[in-house]
Amino acid sequence: MKKLKLTITTITLVNAFEMYNFLLYGILSSALAEVFFPHENVMISNIDTLTAFSVGMITRPLGAILFGYIGDKCGRKDALLIAIFLSALSMLLIGLMPSYRMVGVISPVLVILLRLSQGLAFGGIYNGAAIFTLEHLSRIKSMRFPGMIGGIIASSSALGALSATLMGASIASFLPQKLWLWRVPFVLGSLLGIIGLYIYKNIPETPEFQEKNKFSHSLSLIQILIKYPKSCLAIFFSAGLNVTFPAFSVGFLNFYVSYYLNIPLEQAALFYMYGAFICLIFCPMFGFLSDYFDRRGYFAMAVLGVIATTPFIFDLLQQKTQFSIITAYLLIGVVHASLVGAQHTFFQTLFPVEVRYTGISVSYGLGAAVFGGIPPMICTLLIERTNNLDIPVFFICTCAIFCLISIIALGDTTYGPKNKFDEFRKII
Repeated sequence: MKKLKLTITTITLVNAFEMYNFLLYGILSSALAEVFFPHENVMISNIDTLTAFSVGMITRPLGAILFGYIGDKCGRKDALLIAIFLSALSMLLIGLMPSYRMVGVISPVLVILLRLSQGLAFGGIYNGAAIFTLEHLSRIKSMRFPGMIGGIIASSSALGALSATLMGASIASFLPQKLWLWRVPFVLGSLLGIIGLYIYKNIPETPEFQEKNKFSHSLSLIQILIKYPKSCLAIFFSAGLNVTFPAFSVGFLNFYVSYYLNIPLEQAALFYMYGAFICLIFCPMFGFLSDYFDRRGYFAMAVLGVIATTPFIFDLLQQKTQFSIITAYLLIGVVHASLVGAQHTFFQTLFPVEVRYTGISVSYGLGAAVFGGIPPMICTLLIERTNNLDIPVFFICTCAIFCLISIIALGDTTYGPKNKFDEFRKII
């Protein structure tokens, strides 16, 4: 049990570190636009910066393919060790990167390449960390609440987002007078990654993988997509909704609030921090709740909650009062927690052990790339052309509808951790 607690604690910190690393660039997008993408037109500079942020999302599925293969073939632990190292190294190099004014065009080119490597690492860590932890639960027969553990893992992402947002708000208050300060959170993040890497290497491989290791990874990616199409589509659209509902992750929402609603960047970051804190608190609660219901039915209800609240949330944002904006961010935190708090354990049930890392990571990475990579840029361009600030509502609700359809289309799943609803269904 002590080893299990160490595993949960370490993976929680590793997941928080990775989310911090990946989102920090988006949170400091306005400052980084001046450093790496200076332009007379502020809008063009911001779009260039958002493009660099988006390439990390675009390469995420490539990282999922790479680390999914390593995770299913060589082990979950090996895949995560390599991905964590790559993420920490990329973070350090971005923090040390000279500005455009110092070395010219080579600076933004290298930043984009490092964002590509961050996307590769993120594709291997986000779902891989949850798989690693939940598979360790299989050796504890008395463990009755896997959904709550999955919720704790999900809350670690909120912890990473909260830390990045807090750091961004602190740094933004000193900008642009002390523009060099943006480097501090990047270097600090890389050092935390190295510490996490040292702790993580002492955790053993998962019992489920060791038990199944006698079977070869016989299915290619195409074969997995063909054999488990409903599972892949459900995770694909769930990932899309996970990044579109909090408005295409932190980067676009902070940009949307600061640029279009004329809210100072540091204040926008502070508001997002409120939502991240609420999400952190509620994720384990919703994960615990999912242990008492059919996981598919619960997740469908959470998606309906997104459809119902999204128009109201953006209406609150556009009222531009401090109360309405804070209320909107708090709602985002609660509703988002209802999704991500239960998703890790739900996904675990959609694939068998021998293809789980690849199946979940690739499906999720593709969904996050498609819905989190290009749409922020499209939304920005459409808002500029139409002056319609409700454009994001259309994207979010469309994704939610497709997600709901894919979940309804799922049949009963037989893999992964059971819950109390499964036990009750056996009795009746």
